[in-house]
Amino acid sequence: MPHTFYRVFIYGDEQQGTQTLLPHTNLPRPHMALQDVYSAAELAEFLAQKYPEGISHHGEQYLFNVTRYRNVEQESYTRHMPMLELVFELVRQGQFPHAPSRFTSFFGWETLAEAEEFNRRYRDGQGVICRVTCEDYLRVDMNLLLLAASLPGAMLLAERYWRGEASNMPAWEILMRGPIHVVEVVH
Repeated sequence: MPHTFYRVFIYGDEQQGTQTLLPHTNLPRPHMALQDVYSAAELAEFLAQKYPEGISHHGEQYLFNVTRYRNVEQESYTRHMPMLELVFELVRQGQFPHAPSRFTSFFGWETLAEAEEFNRRYRDGQGVICRVTCEDYLRVDMNLLLLAASLPGAMLLAERYWRGEASNMPAWEILMRGPIHVVEVVH
């Protein structure tokens, strides 16, 4: 039976109908190749093996948005959020392979108030909140998404996250496996 959640849409025209994942073959673009190391085609093949069902917009944001990785001022790579996503994904793959990947999930909240708070805090109130339904989901505490003070600490938090444990001040998010169905635009 479908469960109802609230989702904040920020990617434009995805606020209607049924949402599915982006095919991995559409995502790697020529600028994503690393000259003399791997091609965009090799990257697409790698993604097809890791995520055969495709990737969500969240996954595209953290896997392919080069501005999140590149520190233009210092001409170096590796910023904090992509590394956090990588640590949590590797822990999921190794210890919780049946849990939905954050790279393939649609994100939502149990209540309208939680969705409004997320929209205000993380999207400057610019997102469109919709009521959605899905059948397959995982409830996790987004306040555990931290790199902590060490790699073992980050791994510990990742394990707690994937087990669905709560931090001292939980902020529950819902990782929904597609497809999800937009029931109505709330505001």
